[in-house]
Amino acid sequence: MSGDSQEAIGVALRHLARRDRTELELRRILTKKGFEEEAVRGALGRLRGWGYLDDERVALALARDRLERSGWGPMRVREELLRRGIDPSVVSRVMQQVMEGKEEESLARAAARRYSRTHPGATGERGMRRLAGYLARRGYSTEVIVRVLKG
Repeated sequence: MSGDSQEAIGVALRHLARRDRTELELRRILTKKGFEEEAVRGALGRLRGWGYLDDERVALALARDRLERSGWGPMRVREELLRRGIDPSVVSRVMQQVMEGKEEESLARAAARRYSRTHPGATGERGMRRLAGYLARRGYSTEVIVRVLKG
């Protein structure tokens, strides 16, 4: 392994120490830092071999966090995972796993309750429109939003 690959590994490890990252995110960081493609490939291969780089693990942790703690809907979570460069087949597997035993509607109702607690004056038709917009931005489907608004 060339000195560049060793240096790239060091940079990648410093970034991974802060938080888990996808392979694409690390590739972008290393490329932006000026490492040649061969050094980037070597560093990513080594990190993957050592178990430091696992897109499925990152996707699973991120999806659980966004669904359970952040109140995001499945569509927004899926978009975020794809944006981070996670393979679509991995995204499908992860989404199926994290949604197992969960209903999108119950997640949307929980998000609506949180919204209502922080926006107590949002009532009437205007309040419903705002709540619908909030849920749509969070990544809930139109059908689910309609059901939540109806009761």
